[in-house]
Amino acid sequence: MNDSLDRRRFLRTAVAGAALSAVGFPARLTAMAAPPRRAGAPQKIIVIGAGMAGLSAALDLIARGHDVTVLEARTRPGGRVFTIREPFADGLYAEGGAMQIFDSHVRVQRYLQQFGLETDPIRPAAGTSIMHVMGKRLATKPGEPVSWPFAMKADEKALDARGLWEKYAHAAVQEVADAESRDPSLRSLEKYDRMAFAAFLRAQGASSAAVAILATGLVSGLGDGADRVSALDLLREAAHRQARKQSFTIRGGTDRLPRALAARLGDRITTARQ
Repeated sequence: MNDSLDRRRFLRTAVAGAALSAVGFPARLTAMAAPPRRAGAPQKIIVIGAGMAGLSAALDLIARGHDVTVLEARTRPGGRVFTIREPFADGLYAEGGAMQIFDSHVRVQRYLQQFGLETDPIRPAAGTSIMHVMGKRLATKPGEPVSWPFAMKADEKALDARGLWEKYAHAAVQEVADAESRDPSLRSLEKYDRMAFAAFLRAQGASSAAVAILATGLVSGLGDGADRVSALDLLREAAHRQARKQSFTIRGGTDRLPRALAARLGDRITTARQ
């Protein structure tokens, strides 16, 4: 996300360049009826990172006949998908990372079917919701105004989280959706790829409190690593979510998905030692 080497330029020049089409943009991918054909001689390819993108890229490259090794700096595969299972009783867990799957996520839906993973629909909470923002515990109820205990701009104080999202991010989300319909590479919007999501919100005029509220994921569900993750990545994901009809969780924990992919890769994955 800087001028010298942004994410897109890195992907275009990486040795695993074939993985770009494999990872691509999940909402546009369809199920593959048969393994893809390999173009040219098989290659030895290193995939950096065993998150969902790295795991899926590795599987697709292997299907094309390449010799793939996946290197992961953590002690586990999964990346942002992190299900916390200890010190809870057996069968209990909490999600410490990404947890929602949408019906617009065609590639993920294909994996769920392939590995026989069951899902449960996410329903809006009917009662009070508890959230923590900037060290504050906030209780909100549907239909009731939110009284933010932060120093905010005058035109922000009366807005709930949805209103803040509409004010600072909605227009850019639509801009990304329109641009992607014309050019899936989104080269025309590389300006958003050179800044983190939090920096994008500040550039739109959001106060520090508004940035914290939105980055917590109260509206977008995309707040993970807002000071580090590309604004374009999150805006594009939000654009895809506009087309969704239903969101889901994976029954038994979200980490069941990357674990299934990692099991298929076997000893091709090298993680850090504990």
